[in-house]
Amino acid sequence: MDSNRLIGQFVRRAFDFWHAGKKTVPPTARTSRTDHLVKMNLIPVFGRRDAAYDRVGELIHMELFSFPPAERQKIFLNIKRLLRRVESDTRKILTILSNPDTTSRETAFLDFVYLLDHGADALESFAVFSNHLISARSEVHDFSPLRTGAEKASSEEEIAATEIALVNQLRAFYDRVSPRVARYREYAGKSFSATLAERFKNSYNFYIRSFRGEDPTADLARELPADEKSTN
Repeated sequence: MDSNRLIGQFVRRAFDFWHAGKKTVPPTARTSRTDHLVKMNLIPVFGRRDAAYDRVGELIHMELFSFPPAERQKIFLNIKRLLRRVESDTRKILTILSNPDTTSRETAFLDFVYLLDHGADALESFAVFSNHLISARSEVHDFSPLRTGAEKASSEEEIAATEIALVNQLRAFYDRVSPRVARYREYAGKSFSATLAERFKNSYNFYIRSFRGEDPTADLARELPADEKSTN
């Protein structure tokens, strides 16, 4: 296994896919201005979307390799779940708002979240593979690809290196785009009235506590409805 080659192939494919725009979701055409009430009801979606995205950043910057493999796998799965939440909410925003600047901004952001989703999916799938290979190697007997102690040690080193490289790549993607995401949020925030800004703040604070598991009253907010799960 050549971990550098594997990561290189993943990065090239991910960027090719991103630039091709295959996953871009065109917004529903609207000819009238967005009603104030509609926008007011959409503000909590903005808050939830941004809280989910920020929680992804917190998780991928944790000291992940201080956790046992099974716990890391759970974290990677949580990252995937949060990214699906971001995707779902961004698609919802695109179907309601029709401002050209907003459409362009949100579409570009959605394409990038799809890219992160592919990276998180690859990482979580690889973690499942490596955990099964290492933990169950004594149970597969004649079918084990790791037959000697030297093979086992070498394979575990290569697996660890690949997982670390995938985590680092996901962090790099997230960090490189963080300044742009911050500018997008600042731009969007300028259109909020004092009332809308307060609604956004309340929504964001509620959901970030929920996604962190800090608010037991917010458990339902942490689950992604079945009909909103990504099919990508």
